[in-house]
Amino acid sequence: MERLGLRPDAPEQYVGPRRFASYYRDYLHHGTYREYSQIRETSSSDVGVRRLEAMAKRLSREEDPILLSAAASAYLESGISQGELDVTGKLTLAGKAQMLWGQALQNEATLTDTDGTECDTQYRIAMNLACLPIVKSMFRGDVKEGVIDTTIDRLISIGDACGAEETSHRIGNDVYSANMLVGVQHELNALVSLLYKKDARYVVLPSFQREGTGFYNPEQTHDINLISQHFGNVRSILPIEVKARISQESRERYEALLVGGRVHLGVNGSIHQRNPSLTRHAMARHRAGEATEDDEQTVLSIQRTMSKLLSDYKKTGKRKPLAQTRRPEASTEQAA
Repeated sequence: MERLGLRPDAPEQYVGPRRFASYYRDYLHHGTYREYSQIRETSSSDVGVRRLEAMAKRLSREEDPILLSAAASAYLESGISQGELDVTGKLTLAGKAQMLWGQALQNEATLTDTDGTECDTQYRIAMNLACLPIVKSMFRGDVKEGVIDTTIDRLISIGDACGAEETSHRIGNDVYSANMLVGVQHELNALVSLLYKKDARYVVLPSFQREGTGFYNPEQTHDINLISQHFGNVRSILPIEVKARISQESRERYEALLVGGRVHLGVNGSIHQRNPSLTRHAMARHRAGEATEDDEQTVLSIQRTMSKLLSDYKKTGKRKPLAQTRRPEASTEQAA
């Protein structure tokens, strides 16, 4: 009782949010979260959309940040999947996602302060919130350059906070947590690099939460969704998986486009390959008009590399089309 903030002689009272589990895999004991994680692919059919929104509604009653984030992700995915839904309906779903991610971020801050848990959750929630304005702009049919600029700046700011915490963990010899945050920074650099061209035809956001867990359908796990759209009409979604280093095992496992943080998001042979913070700082200085020659080379190299990777991947035919008639549990092979 005392551990939960209650005195034995006092009546029970609300003591703030509590975690459902301590480890990611233990969240599968939550029936709705497990059902959500088992969804194989997005479906824009009425059945698929109703299923997503029903799960989102149930998950939204929870207090745990990961469960709230899953609810937000499900609501947003539903809005993106429904090609026939009007703008007001889509923005309503995006608003629900924003509210839930905001609550999740607040609860995560409270829990981290009280239970000492250190993980990447707060940064992943923040990245979703940073990218949400672009999705809303897409729903309105007009992705403005100013929204993209603001998103880039917010992501870089999140990366700075993540990098500072990574350094703190390394000083404390917490290698596991430090390496986890390195992974987050590589993903963030990939998001920024994809947004850097400011091409309104493409909307970039973190993958829907069910797509990033790897608990089920591991071959479909990925970190980023690159949405091809035309005035709010979603044409296709290209999945991107970001790894610090790309192993042969990764090449055999993932169906997504593989981006290597060290080799693709930096300059070959430079220290940028091993430290994502340095790549982020180079992009930040470039945006501020304070780039060194090395910064210029870094940004140019990343842009050329990402363009080549996307072009080559699309030629393989492994794109993830948003098929209007796909069943909720259809496989990639069946949908192709």
